[in-house]
Amino acid sequence: MSLGSRLPLPLLAALAIRAACADVSADAGSTVELTCGRALPLSAQASATLAARALSTVQSSEYNSLSPLWSFPVSELQAEYQQALASQHLRVMFDEVKTTESRSGPLRIHAIIIRLGPEAQHTAFSDRFVDSIFTIDDKGVLLGYALYSGSQVVELYRAVQQATGSENPCHLRIYAGNFPAP
Repeated sequence: MSLGSRLPLPLLAALAIRAACADVSADAGSTVELTCGRALPLSAQASATLAARALSTVQSSEYNSLSPLWSFPVSELQAEYQQALASQHLRVMFDEVKTTESRSGPLRIHAIIIRLGPEAQHTAFSDRFVDSIFTIDDKGVLLGYALYSGSQVVELYRAVQQATGSENPCHLRIYAGNFPAP
């Protein structure tokens, strides 16, 4: 006799709902916005996946704009951030500040903003970022990131494409390379 045949149906339903929500609750303390020409609706599962992928991409960075090795001017960083917000982007806003480690040291993150899609062909900045990734810390300070994992970006792009379905409104190129298809 299986366990399911011994438990009342309402209890089984409650357990199933709880199990389904367990995966989503990993990052239930965030709001995720995906903008590709328009704000796109996201399921709770897609939001949790995108939040986790965005965070792992930030954590993979070699350094950020607080690093002594950072060579981009603050004015360029701010202009890149404004351009990211005006174009296709993913924004994750945490309800409470997320404290985490990265290769560039400890981080306190209130929001993550990642520019999506193809970069502009003509840019005012000769040293333009390949993918613009930013965070805003608990004091409202904007940080830029450099030298982050390309495979993390590919996985993030795949998660965006899965979240938006086959229409791919962000027109992201999902690189085949050495990475297994989703």
